[in-house]
Amino acid sequence: MPLLQGLGRRRFALDPSCVLYLPLYESDGGLFRSKDAYGHLATVTGALWRPDGRIFDEVDDKITIPDTASLDFTNNFTVMAWVKPTALGWHSIIGKGNDPNYFNNYDISINSGNQYIFTGSRGVTDYFTVPIAATIDTWAFLTGTFLRPTASFSLNAGTPVTASYDFDLGTNAIDLVLGFSGLSGVYFKGVQGEVRIYNRALTALEIQQNYL
Repeated sequence: MPLLQGLGRRRFALDPSCVLYLPLYESDGGLFRSKDAYGHLATVTGALWRPDGRIFDEVDDKITIPDTASLDFTNNFTVMAWVKPTALGWHSIIGKGNDPNYFNNYDISINSGNQYIFTGSRGVTDYFTVPIAATIDTWAFLTGTFLRPTASFSLNAGTPVTASYDFDLGTNAIDLVLGFSGLSGVYFKGVQGEVRIYNRALTALEIQQNYL
């Protein structure tokens, strides 16, 4: 879990394909830079710090990273996050694009069927969704990759669930947000410990190394 990955020392992602790295278990206040070569400015609304990450209250807590081309993808990327939900049902974990006219470029959330879902879209009605069962009060390492035409989603670096989607995703000019989706109007309840985004699809071995 995130607490064991370097609490008490600053971490930095040296992989040039890592376009966003947020070790949220570090105490960085309400405004901080991501620990990657891009140094994205993250603005915290609520989401108080604690030693294992940022806690979201399901009411109004979120972390916002301004829109930038480096966070938009069409056919080759990875999104991964350490999360510990304290409630199930619709909850948004991370998403790029919350405008109903765009849907989401990509998104990881919990749906009404109590599943983690990885979603990518090129329009409101044209998207893929890959589900995995979610469990309350348990740390989960979630990894979604899209290498056209295959979308993959795994829990704790295990065998991924896959879906076929032979289209490029649409991009948008909407901020990346942790803990809230403007599209569905739902927040996240629980803890987020760490988020990484890569501009390529990581291999199974690389996902396993990140998990460990």
